[in-house]
Amino acid sequence: MNTSSPKQEKTQVQPLCLISTKDGSRFELGSETLVGREVECKVLLDSPLISRYHAKLSISERGVLVEDLNSANGTFVNGRRIRDITAVSIGDELCFETQRFRLTSPESGNCDATAMLTRPSPKVAYEQDATIYLQPVTAAKLLVHNPSAAAYEVKLDADKKNWLIGRSAAADIQIDDASISREHARLRLSETGYYIETLSRQRPLLINGVRRSQSELRSGDEIRLGQSQLKLYTNDDARPGAREKRSELSAGISWLLTAAISLIAITLLLLFIFAS
Repeated sequence: MNTSSPKQEKTQVQPLCLISTKDGSRFELGSETLVGREVECKVLLDSPLISRYHAKLSISERGVLVEDLNSANGTFVNGRRIRDITAVSIGDELCFETQRFRLTSPESGNCDATAMLTRPSPKVAYEQDATIYLQPVTAAKLLVHNPSAAAYEVKLDADKKNWLIGRSAAADIQIDDASISREHARLRLSETGYYIETLSRQRPLLINGVRRSQSELRSGDEIRLGQSQLKLYTNDDARPGAREKRSELSAGISWLLTAAISLIAITLLLLFIFAS
């Protein structure tokens, strides 16, 4: 009888990279990658407009996160300047001052995938290293930033219609923050979108800095509960900047329609003049 222990399978790790959109320079990311002018920065950028320690990218079980390190000229994700730790996905554009990079994976070649870091199933008897799997963005999510812990993502199950938010262990979205109630707020999904409401009149919500007891939410909206901050990314707007891109597209279509109508009107006017 063979009593030998099962052999450990090799873990396939797909390295993530930042690639310059200007000259194709490639920087492979580690668990923590510094961006700046200092020689110890893995992404070393020689520009007086780049801070000595400009930004930091981290890869953890919660995904890929980028943090601006109080740089003078800012860090941007898909054209939007970030103020807090922000989750990014493969295909997203990161800009440090004016130097632009795209997050990608050499093996994937798919900019529409999302980098997800997962651990092996608990049924596996032996320990494996973390593996990066590439999956398409399919679920709405909340990015939770708790001052006493690192930022993390909460996926919103498409089969659910409401989520209880609070300190309670029974909460669907539990946040370990003494400044919020055990049952602080409720997030709802209706046919028209996401809504949030406070469950305590003494503790209103701050939605994008405005005090509200309830509010409709859009992708990118920031919700503050006590000292914690949540940011919503919806199914059709899962990446920061998507709403702005759609707005620009809508504006372009409107301009084309207006121009076409004006051209038709001028043509008809000329035909009427010549016919007379």
